Amino acid sequence: MDRFRPLQSKDAAEELSLGLARKYFVYIFIPIAAVVLLASSLVFALQVYHAREAIGDREEAKVEIAQLNVREIFNTAVSDLNFLVEDDDLLSFARNPSEEKRKHLERTFSRFSGAKKIFGQVRFIDAQGDEQVRINLVDRTPVTVPLANLQNKKHRYYFRDALTLAPGQIFMSRLDLNIENNKVVVPYKPMIRLVAPLDIDGQRYGVVVLNYLAENFLGHVRRTFALDHSDGFLLNGDGQWLIGPSRDLEWAFMFERGERFQDMYPDAWASLLAGDSRALTSRGMFTMIKVKPPQNVVVTENSDPYWVLVSMVPLNAWYNDLLVDYIAEAIVLLLVIIILGFASWRIAHNKAHREQMDSLYQRRLVDALNESERRNTAVVEASDDVVMTCTESGFIRHANQAVEQVFNVAQVDIVGREIAEFLMEPDIISIRQSDGQRRLRECERFETYAVRGSGEGFAAEITVTPIQTDGHTRFSLFIRDITLRRSYEERLKRLA
Repeated sequence: MDRFRPLQSKDAAEELSLGLARKYFVYIFIPIAAVVLLASSLVFALQVYHAREAIGDREEAKVEIAQLNVREIFNTAVSDLNFLVEDDDLLSFARNPSEEKRKHLERTFSRFSGAKKIFGQVRFIDAQGDEQVRINLVDRTPVTVPLANLQNKKHRYYFRDALTLAPGQIFMSRLDLNIENNKVVVPYKPMIRLVAPLDIDGQRYGVVVLNYLAENFLGHVRRTFALDHSDGFLLNGDGQWLIGPSRDLEWAFMFERGERFQDMYPDAWASLLAGDSRALTSRGMFTMIKVKPPQNVVVTENSDPYWVLVSMVPLNAWYNDLLVDYIAEAIVLLLVIIILGFASWRIAHNKAHREQMDSLYQRRLVDALNESERRNTAVVEASDDVVMTCTESGFIRHANQAVEQVFNVAQVDIVGREIAEFLMEPDIISIRQSDGQRRLRECERFETYAVRGSGEGFAAEITVTPIQTDGHTRFSLFIRDITLRRSYEERLKRLA
């Protein structure tokens, strides 16, 4: 039998090697790729987080700027109203109305309207609700309304609410569209009515009304939010759209339509009600701030308790832009993973090949050792001399078949017995005697007399060989029956 014959076919070996390579590739590449991807994801997530925080800070600053602009505009309007309430021409006309004083007051209101150009109407209404003076702003030019065209406003909410105020207080109406004859004026005129009572020496003579053209500050808000591609909204306290994501949503409440901010962005509205200035939702990042009316402004049921400035950055589009910005890094990462995959496959393939070769060599070595052992065993079993293995204390562990011919004892019966039973001088090879111990420790050949199982003695030649296995000492004994040789020797002596 050729000990170098192939253990398996070439195709089977290649299939086994490929299977091992795949297994090792998974063990090597997956952890490395996972670590690389995890590290890259963490770095990208940190960059996204910092970029998102930077956007939030930017939008918060933008909202605060818009808030300051709105407050400044309304504070200026309130200051203008207080200025008119304290005007000498107005005080003089209120005390003693006359045609001459009316003309003086009309010129004062007209100059004021022409200088400001932000008030659609400047009016003085007496305590009975009759308009005494009204200046309309037409194409940015003040126009005095004739006395015959003046109206009674005692049933208007802004007149009634203003009459109930304490001296120095101001009524500010809701921000809505101008209505004439129960119809919304087209083109739309966003407007806020600021009304202050006129008191002289503790007596109320009427109210001063400014119709503030809100498109002025709405334009400020739109321009502020037009920067950096964010969407800017303005809401009243009910969540109704004053500046919305589309023109058809703005002022919908004036036409009895119910579209509101909280219907489109409920999560952001909930955050606003909870007092949060920033909300991150699936629709985007919202930055919100409430703008309250100026001091001395009294809020009634016909007023807005506050307005809400909202900035929204659609994160889906922002994420897409961010991913586009990182395309180069993603390509580099992909190349790194491909290189790592190729290197892992080479390592796995080499390891599988080495393991397969080692396994092949090991199997061949085992087969060679088994074959050698079988041959040695066959030689030992075929020997006419007794070959046995003993422990250090002299107990027989193995004996070949020749023991049955030499000692007249079955092979299976002799195992486990002490070798001293079969020697006429039992201590000749025993650790109980120093000389016997020496014979055991050293490889030595000597002659003695052995005993067969029948009790018959015979001359024997014994060769003792110590064997070290697994940290223990065993002894191999070769015993030859030399009775015939002894008889020849005796005969030669007699012949001699």
